[in-house]
Amino acid sequence: MVDFGCARACPGDCSLEGLSGTPAYMAPEVAAGQPYGPASDLWGAGVMLYQLLTGRFPYWDCGVDALREMPMRQVLADVRDGVVMLDTPSVNALSPEARALLRALLE
Repeated sequence: MVDFGCARACPGDCSLEGLSGTPAYMAPEVAAGQPYGPASDLWGAGVMLYQLLTGRFPYWDCGVDALREMPMRQVLADVRDGVVMLDTPSVNALSPEARALLRALLE
């Protein structure tokens, strides 16, 4: 939630370009350098919610400490691929409503 300092306005039906934010919370299109819009913010909220509910990131079966050891190039590549782990014991232990919200945000 510290990246709000680099927030940019996107009024109406617009798109932004360029890398912005912390890589682990970026939407795949942001990490790929493609144009993006408000839906990318929902993805970031989904990553935060996943982390708050499971203690892990949706791309890796690890916490923040292990992520710090990863090369930034690997983090960006994994985020760019956009493959999230939604069928893990920690996610399956959540309520059906929480799982549905995670799936919707990380779509």
